[in-house]
Formats: sequence, C-alpha cells, structure tokens
Amino acid sequence: MPSLKERVTSYLQSLIPVQRRTIYNDRYTPRFVAAAMDVDRVQSIVEGAEDGDTRELFSLYREIVLTDAHLQNEFGKRKLAVLGDALSIQPRDKKQAEDKKAAEAIDAMIEGYEGWEDACIHLLDSTLLPVAVIEEGVPAEHGGRAAL
Repeated sequence: MPSLKERVTSYLQSLIPVQRRTIYNDRYTPRFVAAAMDVDRVQSIVEGAEDGDTRELFSLYREIVLTDAHLQNEFGKRKLAVLGDALSIQPRDKKQAEDKKAAEAIDAMIEGYEGWEDACIHLLDSTLLPVAVIEEGVPAEHGGRAAL
C-alpha cells in the first residue's frame, strides 16, 4: 500500500493542469464589441459587470489583449517575473512540528513534480482576465471574511 505522502502526491498531480486546453464554442462567445464602442456603451458594459453579467466585459478585455502587442508583451514580462522568483514554502507556525512537516512535504512534492512550471504558466495565463483559477484566502483573524 502506498504511503500517505505518495497518495497525496498522486492526488495533487491529478489535479494540477500540465498542458493548455482551450475549449472554444462560438455559441457562448460574445461578439466583438470594441468596433462600435462609445462612452455610454463602456459604462453600460461596466454596470452590467457590476450586476454580475461579465460576458461583454470579458469580450472587451479579450479584444483589447488580442489586438494590442504592447499589452501582450507586458503580460508576458509579468509572467516571467513571477516564474523567475524563487518559491519558498514556509510553515504557518514555525514552532509547530506538524506545520514544519507539512511545509517540507509540500516543498518535496513541488521539487519532485516535473510539470510544476508548466502548471504555473497555465495558471498565470488565466489571470489575463480578472478571473483566476486559484485565489488566496485570508483567514478572518487577518481581516478576511471567514476563517479557512
């Protein structure tokens, strides 16, 4: 029977995307909106997004990013800056042996996972729109909404 570490490693590896996969369906993609844009239309799109309808706002973002080489370059630079930083896994409480063990186990899993950088690139690609696949939770005692 595999050890707990091997089972956790296997489970995490099954969850982390390691290759890009784009599911594209024209029926669910809003038409391009920037060609007929005026101030009232932008305000309408932003107000719609504030009310929860983000389709047209994301369509506008998509058009801006796809048609502007400068923005594409800036996003690329920021992704490389994030990927170039050294990853440091720290225990939540350095006095707790369990926290230290957990940090060491996570660090070992990341070091042993060959597709880690590809997975990080995939996750960073998702931040081009104001939607991220992974978000950091802040516990209530540190100003967040709910304890995690």
